[in-house]
Amino acid sequence: KSEVRGARVCVRVFLPCQKGYKTARLREQAQRGVKREVRGVFGLPLRVHLLVILAAAGSSALIVATSVSCERGCLSLILRGGGALKMPPTPQLSFIPPLPPAVHVCSEPDHPGEIDSAKQKVRVAAIAGGEDSLGGTYGSTDEMWKEELSKADPKSDDGWYGKGVKYWEDVEASVDGVLGGFGTVTDVDIKESDDFLTHLQDKKILTVEASSRGADCGAGIGRISEGMLCKWFTKVDVIEPVGHFLDKARELLAGRNEGGSFLQLGLQDWKPEEAAYDCIWIQWVVGHLTDDDFVAFFLRCRKGLKPGGVIVLKENTCANGFIVDKEDSSVTRSAEYLEGLFRAGGLQVVHKDYQKDFPKELFKVMMYAIK
Repeated sequence: KSEVRGARVCVRVFLPCQKGYKTARLREQAQRGVKREVRGVFGLPLRVHLLVILAAAGSSALIVATSVSCERGCLSLILRGGGALKMPPTPQLSFIPPLPPAVHVCSEPDHPGEIDSAKQKVRVAAIAGGEDSLGGTYGSTDEMWKEELSKADPKSDDGWYGKGVKYWEDVEASVDGVLGGFGTVTDVDIKESDDFLTHLQDKKILTVEASSRGADCGAGIGRISEGMLCKWFTKVDVIEPVGHFLDKARELLAGRNEGGSFLQLGLQDWKPEEAAYDCIWIQWVVGHLTDDDFVAFFLRCRKGLKPGGVIVLKENTCANGFIVDKEDSSVTRSAEYLEGLFRAGGLQVVHKDYQKDFPKELFKVMMYAIK
């Protein structure tokens, strides 16, 4: 069946199988690239890339539709990928094509639903190019990342991550410093973040246990932990790659964060303990992550959640495409771009809102609750 809601088209296709249909046969067809046609789905021409989730009792796998088209009411797709599954007699394929952007995962992950950034690339198609802070332009995200990552090893001093850390090492460890001269917004920022967590708790999206634990990712000087997270959670792990920021965070949180850890790490290298966190808070930092590391990081974070836990991303967004800051080695993505990356990782946005009462000259700030 299919339905249209605004710009999103949701299609669910059921493919009945003969008795005794084997998983191996399905995998073989997927790996060879089997064309399936389902008539009567759309009446308009359409070509998209989309993720196909093959759902089965007790197991699931990611299959990539490398070619999908729909003309004159006939939906055609090529399936590639798949994994070892215990299949019921009748597999069910669920299609949720985001329009726009469509998400294309370029190679098969080792584990169903996970993305190994060392082995594959994540692309979000249909992003209308972008620009940089020096007036340069890019035709696509592929072009931008090729240019930015080909200059040097990303983790070297002259690479993507190294340049970002070097920039912040020269910034004063103060509220005004970490907020780029807009320290006056910190109170309204903390208030609306607190309201966002309260809403998640009221809606049963977030469950905070008596002995609770949070994480403050890209914490800077511990501004958010001091202003909010330490009030919500028994202990908070503070993750920050810049040494003098982390030293300031230790100072600000002294006596207020018993049992919390202070880790000098970039998010691309942080591996949260599994099923350990009630809330992983990520604010104004994912612009420093490449697309591959973004998706891999969020998948690790999801594994780090307790039942009832939630990931919160609070981040700047531009109106269209993306903007690369050449000075601090970061990319501001559009909401469309961010949400495409969530879909690439199979992440679910369970609630979203935006920050109010910020100066008009600042980017729009989105808040996402993610499971």
